[in-house]
Amino acid sequence: MLEENIKNMTHDENIKFNNDLNLNFKSHRSVQHQAGSEILRRGGIVADATVAAHNVTEACSYGIGGDCFVLYYNNQTKRISFLNGSNRNPKSFTLDIFR
Repeated sequence: MLEENIKNMTHDENIKFNNDLNLNFKSHRSVQHQAGSEILRRGGIVADATVAAHNVTEACSYGIGGDCFVLYYNNQTKRISFLNGSNRNPKSFTLDIFR
């Protein structure tokens, strides 16, 4: 069912979180909800669930040529981390180079 729902998605809604004791992953898109909830059920953290949900719904942004920007707050350490996964690739790069 997850794969079937992916085909019918639009890219105009945001993910929302409800990090209560039940570790619910809230989203308006059922496919995001399924992916995020499954990661939490398997013991992942909210950051893992976010990556999984976005990877399913925004796949074009999470592969070769895609960008990844992450602002993460660790509640245990009270630290904020930022990942800038944006880069430029030479025009000469081909798929064979990455295989």
